[in-house]
Amino acid sequence: MSILGNRVLRREDLKFLTVGGTYVGDVELPGAVWVTYVRSPLAHGRIERTDVTQAREAPGVVGVFVASDLGLRPSRLDTDEIPELMARPFLADGVVRFVGEPVVAVVAGSLAEAVDAAEMVEVDYEPLVPVVDPEEALDDATVLFPEVGTNVVTSIGVPGQGSLFEGCEVVVRQRVVNQRVAPCPLEVRASAAEIGPDGRLTYYASTQTPFTVREQLAKTVGLDESRIRVISPDVGGGFGAKAEPYPEELLVGWLAQRLQRPVRWTETRSESMLGLGH
Repeated sequence: MSILGNRVLRREDLKFLTVGGTYVGDVELPGAVWVTYVRSPLAHGRIERTDVTQAREAPGVVGVFVASDLGLRPSRLDTDEIPELMARPFLADGVVRFVGEPVVAVVAGSLAEAVDAAEMVEVDYEPLVPVVDPEEALDDATVLFPEVGTNVVTSIGVPGQGSLFEGCEVVVRQRVVNQRVAPCPLEVRASAAEIGPDGRLTYYASTQTPFTVREQLAKTVGLDESRIRVISPDVGGGFGAKAEPYPEELLVGWLAQRLQRPVRWTETRSESMLGLGH
């Protein structure tokens, strides 16, 4: 039904109810390799040691990458409101700041080989005090980015806020607690990328904003936007979680460029339930 109350005939349903849709996971990329991420089990900790020796020698592995291998500036997503020193690294560099933060990227000829090799990676952490409550975070007793000196990312004020209620006969104050929400669509986040003979990047993404993806990819891989084509096939739900690309997704384009072969990544259901990056 339209906003005017008129009946709107849906034209897309027949395909989904009969032959089904075409999602990122359905895109055929001959010779594609898979990337999987070794993620932090801690909400806050210092990385003491990372040993990827066994993983690099595992069957089917074509590359294992840690932060120092990338040479990429941390991602500020699509906003300048995040201070540069608070930008999120593509792979954790020295410190992990949330459960599930990517620490190592493992690329192999099949998803099974990538997962097996990822289990061979050894990471030693020194646990640090976590910051999980927003009100406690305001106290800055534990600061996730010591070089910034505060956990406050940005502040949004209302002009004249102090005088808004002056002279009001009745002023009602209320504290509202909203629960944390982690969108969990039927199609989890997924991306795939390939470099053409002319050096152009073709990138497949389950996204709500393909032009934002193209913009962020250009910054990540160092190509002009005109040399990047983003294809968003059918999207199995988004709910805001697919409104912008996160480092795990953008790194797929960089890996395709680095390895000069198609690369794909699909989030696991466990990763989706954790709400990583959302």
